[in-house]
Amino acid sequence: MLVLGAVGYAAAGYLVAQYEISNARSAVNAVRLERTSINSAFDAFAWLSTDTALVSPSEAKAKAAVISPDSQILADTIAGNAQTLRSAQLKLNDLSWLTAFSRGSLQGEFTCLDHARHAVDEVKTAAANYMLLGNFMESYFQVFIDLDNLATAAQNNDAAGYANTFRLFRSDIAISLQLSNVPGLPSAHHDQLIALQAEASDIETRDLASARGDQAEVAAATKAIDADNQKANAIDFSGVQAAFLSYYEHKNAFNSELDLATC
Repeated sequence: MLVLGAVGYAAAGYLVAQYEISNARSAVNAVRLERTSINSAFDAFAWLSTDTALVSPSEAKAKAAVISPDSQILADTIAGNAQTLRSAQLKLNDLSWLTAFSRGSLQGEFTCLDHARHAVDEVKTAAANYMLLGNFMESYFQVFIDLDNLATAAQNNDAAGYANTFRLFRSDIAISLQLSNVPGLPSAHHDQLIALQAEASDIETRDLASARGDQAEVAAATKAIDADNQKANAIDFSGVQAAFLSYYEHKNAFNSELDLATC
């Protein structure tokens, strides 16, 4: 009876283990099926590591505008995989007391699931970061659209258009600064916005002084504007592209972990 009981225990344990192992492999394979679309999403963000000065602010904003929604799609794509992998891993762990004769196989599958979960975590982290980054970059480029519009209004002697655009300019700077607290974002963008905010304040001071006929204050404000310009132009953006690439490049980590998920 003891022998039969042991055989029954082994057989039952083996069958249950094989069933859960099959489920675990299906969970990992589900992530592999998403690999191409996930890598394509990562590639779509690669333009951030290029020189955005080569395109107009309007073009750059249009490209930035799709980052957050694309990131949400990326997060939604991987969300179900994360839950399925976690569930499969927990079930395998719960079987360790029952399947004494299959513990070696279970451990291998558990390790495989661990790598797959790490791969998914890379995608989840990237998606969260990209959503924040996309919101900021869209607002950041809007500031420079405003600057272009201000220049156009000034050239056309459009006082009403200039006043309206200037109000938008100050508001958009404030919004962009609020969104600038993005993990890993180089400080150059924030510093530049601070300098532009100071310049906007000094421009307003100059214009109000000019309306009052206070030439001394106009001269002082103009001098301050020149200093703001120099400060903004002196900000070093040389390392920005490399910083974007190094911080937001989760693609390699995702693929490396998925390659290790061999089961």
